[in-house]
Amino acid sequence: MIKNLDNPKYVKHMAFLKAHDVLHFNMQEFGLDIEHIRASDYNYAHRDQKKREEFDKLKSCFDYSMQQFFEGMPKLYEAVRKHRKEMQKGSMICSTFMDQYDIWKSAIADTKKWSQIWWNENHPRTSCKVKCDKTTLGKMRMEQNKDSYWKEAKLFISPLWYHKVYKKGLDTVQYLGRPCFVADVKKVEIARLSADSINAYKCNIVSVKAGELTVFEICGWHPIRLAREDHMLMAMVGHRLRQSMQLVLS
Repeated sequence: MIKNLDNPKYVKHMAFLKAHDVLHFNMQEFGLDIEHIRASDYNYAHRDQKKREEFDKLKSCFDYSMQQFFEGMPKLYEAVRKHRKEMQKGSMICSTFMDQYDIWKSAIADTKKWSQIWWNENHPRTSCKVKCDKTTLGKMRMEQNKDSYWKEAKLFISPLWYHKVYKKGLDTVQYLGRPCFVADVKKVEIARLSADSINAYKCNIVSVKAGELTVFEICGWHPIRLAREDHMLMAMVGHRLRQSMQLVLS
């Protein structure tokens, strides 16, 4: 009966340990090094021809069946190498281990990921790339080449967008029948609203029409609807001409 089939991870790990031992044993017994193994792999771009000829000469000492064993050594080497890389992921010896403790890297990664997903889902035909790093921490801005065929645009937003906007469900508003991207929000205190447990926000939104991005400048007071169903809405757009909106959310 085959052992430990109920624990595939253990079986896999033990198999690769034995594969490493087999590979190491044969290399020692026949005087081979890693370059001999790599040279015998046709997929390896920087093969050493001299090492390849030495390896072929060694194989010629055996019959066809044993030659097939030596032919499999490059695959065995790659399998062990890949397994060791997978085992290192998330461990202290992984080169990216400290990234999880870097709040800037994680914030930038989350903001880039979810903001780009927003654009892909809501405006898939619009060419908009989200730029986000420590230099974009200030006010959001937008650049667009409206003379090009695809009207490529770049949107520079804060690395904290994911935490300040997306996680709170404030990333989308419906305005003029179109989903608009909320690029930034800032909570404002309004006493008469706070008394009713209503939160007020000032925000910058970006709308798209025919591939052209616009940061709204609106006068007067207008009702805005959040696209997220888990938020009741209500609110107002800044009275003075400026590139911002105030959303009042329950």
